[in-house]
Amino acid sequence: MKGLDRNAPSVPPQNTPQEAQQVEMWKKYIQWEKSNPLRTEDQTLITKRVMFAYEQCLLVLGHHPDIWYEAGQYLEQSSKLLAEKGDMNNAKLFSDEAANIYERAISTLLKKNMLLYFAYADYEE
Repeated sequence: MKGLDRNAPSVPPQNTPQEAQQVEMWKKYIQWEKSNPLRTEDQTLITKRVMFAYEQCLLVLGHHPDIWYEAGQYLEQSSKLLAEKGDMNNAKLFSDEAANIYERAISTLLKKNMLLYFAYADYEE
């Protein structure tokens, strides 16, 4: 996507106009991946593509708890959707990945962010 700075270092939020623009552009890119531009019926493929976008975003915006939270929520939703469709193997895989996202967030850059601790606790219940 034009304008995304994939090489920016991950730093704590500075609240600059450039940072706000990058956050918005990353969110648009993730939303575009969620829109299923390949028009595939394979929910596993869609989820993997979206999570690749989230992982790329987290390399640049790793100090933004909302991105971690959205990634965890997306994996939870995808896991539930696949479980409803009967794909228990991939549902379990994405459920485990959701837990991994929360673990990574609270054990690295965002150790003191209570939102992510509460989201993780809610997920585990």
